[in-house]
Amino acid sequence: MVHRTLVFLVVAALFGGAAAAAEPNIEPRSASLVSAEQTEKQVLEFLNEHHPELVQVLSNLHSNSPHEYDRAIRDLARVRERLMQVKEGDPQRHELDLQAWVVQSRIHLVVARLAMSDSPALRDELRNLLSQQFDLKLRAMRHDRQRQAERLRKLDEQIDRLAGNADELITKQMASLTKSSEAMAERIRDTRQRAKKGVAGGADRRPLESPKAPNR
Repeated sequence: MVHRTLVFLVVAALFGGAAAAAEPNIEPRSASLVSAEQTEKQVLEFLNEHHPELVQVLSNLHSNSPHEYDRAIRDLARVRERLMQVKEGDPQRHELDLQAWVVQSRIHLVVARLAMSDSPALRDELRNLLSQQFDLKLRAMRHDRQRQAERLRKLDEQIDRLAGNADELITKQMASLTKSSEAMAERIRDTRQRAKKGVAGGADRRPLESPKAPNR
């Protein structure tokens, strides 16, 4: 079982800030229990699939400090959500970001263990993880460069197409706009003619005179 002090060190490293000691009377973890339980379930499924080592840390944290456990779940839920958003737009970058997050988390775990008990094996593990992190950063940057190059290539194609067909495109746009203008002018003329006919028709219709009373 992970030592309580190690758990707090890990939480401090992973989630920013020292973990508070467990208090005897703990308030309910969430005002919206259903939502909180669903979030917790999603986070634990995410960790079991991608980072099982952290599940044990959270299990010990849940026993020792429920308040810090809830905070960790919320932080991990945000990580999961961000990664899901990346996956929608760029699955390859999502995979790199996911691996980078797992490696970063493992680095924090090793650093916490080193703080408890230094050893050559842990130092070797840390160096290996840092090497993985460096490699993932390079892969992510190369991936971003490739995507940016592809965007620039498409932009260059659009520029060349626009520059090479400027006269033709302007002529087409001119024709479309003048046609629209002519149709508008025709509607205006029709409206004016109908209005004139309406006025003329009203002038021709004289009011009927009332019959005169007979002379007595």
